[in-house]
Order: sequence, then C-alpha cells, then structure tokens
Amino acid sequence: MNKNEDVPGNALESRQAYLRMMMRLAEALARFEVVADRCFGRELVLKGMTVKFPGMERPDYMVVVRAQTPEGNVVAFHNAPSFLEAVSGMVARIENESVQWKEDKYG
Repeated sequence: MNKNEDVPGNALESRQAYLRMMMRLAEALARFEVVADRCFGRELVLKGMTVKFPGMERPDYMVVVRAQTPEGNVVAFHNAPSFLEAVSGMVARIENESVQWKEDKYG
C-alpha cells in the first residue's frame, strides 16, 4: 500500500485505501497488456518487464522493459517512488512513445 494513504487508527479507511491502490495497479497492468499489443504495429515487440525494488543502491522502484526491434534488442528504464507509480509511469511512457530506448547490451 502507498505509505501516504495509510490512516493510522482507522482500519476501515486504510483497507479502502489499499483496495483503491490495488485497483489502480490492476488497471495499469491491464493497460500494459493493451499497450504491448499495440507495439506490434510499430515494429516493437515487448519481451519482458522487471521491477527492481528500492535498496542500498537506489531509493526508488525501477522498471526495466526489454523489447525487440528489427535493428535488435532494446531496453528502457523508469524510476518512481512507489511500485504503482513506477509501473503506471512506464506504461504511460510506452503508450505516448516518450520512452528512450537504448541498445540492450545484455539481451
């Protein structure tokens, strides 16, 4: 659950905030599937998505998306302070074509 939506001392409100967050996450993941299907027309095939959690080396969540183009494999990154913002932000960037794809040296 997003830390900002927790309501100490109010279990019902905290549960409702959790359910709202889960619905937004489900919508973002469903949208990711639609966006992945649309990429075929742009000669871009999404191969996978990885979410790296915050840790000692990075304070934010980082989404890594790998794709294949006629020129070869590419990768893109998106960071955000919450899991939901990271996933939905990457989906939005793919959807509006603002992703900066780079050569995937490991894929």
